[in-house]
Amino acid sequence: MTNHTAQEQTRFRHLLAAYKAAFREWSSQVRSLHAIRPYSTPDSTAIQEARAQAGNAQVAYRDSRDLLADFMLVRPSNTQASAEAL
Repeated sequence: MTNHTAQEQTRFRHLLAAYKAAFREWSSQVRSLHAIRPYSTPDSTAIQEARAQAGNAQVAYRDSRDLLADFMLVRPSNTQASAEAL
């Protein structure tokens, strides 16, 4: 394994971990939003804050997903390094 490939694998692992963490956070924020809805009026501050947090988490998730996809699509060796890292 070359140093370049080792660096690619490390980068892939980092991007994959960030992607998974962002998805967990987004999922958690959406669950929180759904949990407070029955107890709040539609215009309540709690609902507005929960929506904002879920929206921010969704943006972070999509950004991490896009970075991971870009990494895997840039060069075929990244895809190979990605598969080897799993």
